[in-house]
Amino acid sequence: MLIIRQIVARAKFFFATRLIKDFVPTCHDFKLLNKDTQLRWIENQHEDYEQLLYEPEAYIGLSYPVEMIDLEEYRRYPIDYDVAGWLADLTEEREAEINAGAQLSRDEAAAVMQGVAEADVDTWVGHHGFEIKLSDGTLFVHFEGHSMGQGGVQFDYFEVLPSKDALIEYIENQPISMLEI
Repeated sequence: MLIIRQIVARAKFFFATRLIKDFVPTCHDFKLLNKDTQLRWIENQHEDYEQLLYEPEAYIGLSYPVEMIDLEEYRRYPIDYDVAGWLADLTEEREAEINAGAQLSRDEAAAVMQGVAEADVDTWVGHHGFEIKLSDGTLFVHFEGHSMGQGGVQFDYFEVLPSKDALIEYIENQPISMLEI
């Protein structure tokens, strides 16, 4: 049934945007559109949307993509990565075990991931967004920002959420994150 609703919403959106220049969908219909169509509508309504994302009020926080960390690599080469240096209160015996390639405990693995994230200034993902007004309410659009060094930030449209609070909750639920609100 959801597939039929999505098809109807997309068809309605397609024809409405062709017939009515300033067509504004409902919140429900907007959520049923695919991400490319949502982004096209956002671009048409907010020609300078990327500039909006650079505004301080659009920046919500950061998270680190921990799925990119290969803990097995750190276990195999613990001395090269100074794994023990990221771990507090190690006994000499445990440090020797880790340096010999022992498996890390859950807390040790979390500390290593935190250390990797803190040492890596380029891979953090920024979370940016702004509210969009639709015919029957508002939604909050979420963009992920990826650093391009001196080239600025590349913003990728990620999702539409019911509110800014939903984005804050999303960021808080990431394994390594920081809010900037």
